Amino acid sequence: MCGIAGYVVSRGSFTVDPLLPMLDSIRHRGPDSGGTWIDAAAGVALGHRRLSIVDLSPAGHQPMVSACGRYVITFNGEIYNHRELRKRLDQSGSAPTGGWRGHSDTETLLAAIAAWGLTKALQASVGMFALALWDTRERALKLARDRIGEKPLFYGWQGDTFVFASELKAIRRHPSFIGEIDWRAASTFLRLNFIPAPCSIYQGIHKLCPGSLLTLTDEAVAKRMLPQETAYWSLADAARLGAEHRFKGSLADAVDQLDSLVTQAVKDQAVADVPLGAFLSGGIDSSLVVAKLRQLVKNDVTTFSIGMPDARTDESSYAAAVAQHLGTTHVSHTIDAREALTLIPTLPDIWDEPFGDSSQIPTYLVSHLARQRVTVALSGDGGDEFFLGYTLHSLYERLWRWHFLGSLPWDSVFRLSAPIANVIGLDKPIRQARSVVSAWRQTNPQQLSRYWFDRYRGGRVPLRQQDGVAMPLVPILSGAAETVGLWDAATYLPDDILVKVDRASMANSLETRAPLLDHRIIEFALSLPQRYKLDGSTGKVVLRELLYRQVPRHLVDRPKMGFSIPLATWLRIELRDWVDGKLALFPSDDVFDGEEIRTIWARHLQGEDQTEKVWALICLSSLIRPA
Repeated sequence: MCGIAGYVVSRGSFTVDPLLPMLDSIRHRGPDSGGTWIDAAAGVALGHRRLSIVDLSPAGHQPMVSACGRYVITFNGEIYNHRELRKRLDQSGSAPTGGWRGHSDTETLLAAIAAWGLTKALQASVGMFALALWDTRERALKLARDRIGEKPLFYGWQGDTFVFASELKAIRRHPSFIGEIDWRAASTFLRLNFIPAPCSIYQGIHKLCPGSLLTLTDEAVAKRMLPQETAYWSLADAARLGAEHRFKGSLADAVDQLDSLVTQAVKDQAVADVPLGAFLSGGIDSSLVVAKLRQLVKNDVTTFSIGMPDARTDESSYAAAVAQHLGTTHVSHTIDAREALTLIPTLPDIWDEPFGDSSQIPTYLVSHLARQRVTVALSGDGGDEFFLGYTLHSLYERLWRWHFLGSLPWDSVFRLSAPIANVIGLDKPIRQARSVVSAWRQTNPQQLSRYWFDRYRGGRVPLRQQDGVAMPLVPILSGAAETVGLWDAATYLPDDILVKVDRASMANSLETRAPLLDHRIIEFALSLPQRYKLDGSTGKVVLRELLYRQVPRHLVDRPKMGFSIPLATWLRIELRDWVDGKLALFPSDDVFDGEEIRTIWARHLQGEDQTEKVWALICLSSLIRPA
């Protein structure tokens, strides 16, 4: 795992001075070594910070030049099937002339690009990555990101310079950086708690979308054009294909096939030349990954979990029980309020742009815990989105199943009941009933999911700019739960969950890998009938059945608890003075509605739970500089 950065200058004098400060700002992503590659005549600078995982020798140093001399790459990530790709290259006579220099996956990928072209090389690869590739023959810079979006890549024009980097902090170190806030993105953030790709918090700076390529040609550089992204893999296309070619076997057949796919994914991702362990919450997904890892790895396996100070949200005892059953060396740490409160003020420097998922705190702490013993940790991310594990998935399905009731004369019912409701105090139930009826009246599962999403995240935000950025549509699948699961996979997963894990782990120089995000597992999940994923209120059916082969049901069958901390209380008590100071930064002007912000805070102090809104505003306050 590494960090990358670089730039292309459209005209004027080229200087290498900004590159080292850009790389220094992301040293945490690659503390082991750094490297640069410069072509001043072409106006190109590529940089790399390395966290050595595979091939610790100098043969894995980057930026790396292909054996043919045409391509130069700076690469962040892992190609898990690179040995198979090497065999294909060897057998076809496409291996580098003079033989392989080392055994790094970067060298393999470069050789595959030279032999097959970038698009076909990426389509043949299984992995997580973000990369920049300079083609010396075509004088073109190509950027690419993995299929699901595990690894980040920001890019854009700032003045006469095209910049790119793994994190925004590196782009901010370039002297051409302008830093104008995109308030439409900020408005969306206050509704979602994250900023969806391709937007960032800064105007002119974009996130490369998952599964996408971008080619910056000589002509584009000369005209300072921003090329359109193109997809080499599409989640929407994979979902359509899965719906057209449904898995025909029994549930037992599906479990068998999933067993084979998960075994292969964990086997591929367990390869490292450094110590490797796994996160273990005791839930279905992480327990399955650890069970497979324990089955495949001969050496001892170390697992890590974080305990919560509130017993109602503490899963550490469940994780310990699963670890004992599987025979791992388990390391657990219960969050101490003081360490969490010490961490909170540093979060804006770690996440770079506003990010409002407060589970970033325990995620950072479990990453810090793991890094004390290992350099790589496997996680269970992806199971909820693709196997319908969230509570909302079953809610959507129930709403859609009864949507025909929306045709009943509810407007008359509500009109006639209104006077009585006011007298006997049924205002709130009536409002809730109106919401359910409105949901029933949506015409298809996608509209239902968007309606409920907009209702949950809708309403005004305390900005003068109310319009947010456009959100992507997803294909309408046969079930409402499948459709909303696809929506989660297209937005919430890459722009919240994977951002959280990437920044938290890389801030600790820890590489995380998610076997359940192997695209072969994803494509299989998208082909399964919904009943193999969701049965009534029970999600992840096929994952559960696979896990039951190795872990007793009673150890993992329980309601989903999440990764929550007692933030509401901390904001009111331990952090109150700090929050007062942060929220006081917001003026009432042509950007902010300062009075509404103070009202939100007052309501929270009076006992009304406004935790999400307050936390989001605190995260947004990092953009404001005191007058």
